[in-house]
Amino acid sequence: MQFRLILISTLVALSMADPDWDYMVFSQEWPPTFCMDKQCKIAKKDFNIHGLWPSKYSHEQVSDCQGAPPFDAQNLIPIRSKLDLEWSDLFGKSDPTQFWEHEWDKHGTCAIEDDKIKTELNYFGVGLAIKQQVDTLNHLAKIQVTPSSNSYEVSPNFEMQSSL
Repeated sequence: MQFRLILISTLVALSMADPDWDYMVFSQEWPPTFCMDKQCKIAKKDFNIHGLWPSKYSHEQVSDCQGAPPFDAQNLIPIRSKLDLEWSDLFGKSDPTQFWEHEWDKHGTCAIEDDKIKTELNYFGVGLAIKQQVDTLNHLAKIQVTPSSNSYEVSPNFEMQSSL
């Protein structure tokens, strides 16, 4: 049986004031797999951030919260080059801010209830910081799972939990 590593989600606990959600899901995608049946633009051979999503223990995703400021790409200028590389729009649209705006409108507007986030810049900055800290590619390499055309048995994937 062959499995493809498509998406890895990491639960992230942040110190919260009292938001309407319980935890955050940090979601990454492996571009070569994501793009197998799609036309994509791959910035680099590393996991790409897909999103940072407030969620509830009931598995309900919290989205589109009211009262948050509208998306403003100007707020992201300090981290724009990192976003282009680490949180890119794999569909290769000429303006990746559309993807970031979607993520902000759907998830960031709820995430700002957390004291560590509060702003659009911090929402995307926290996602970048988590990616750097988690370093999925390095953890996979520790269990000899590296980008290649090789197939892997399912059992090494379970060892990754202890590697994190």
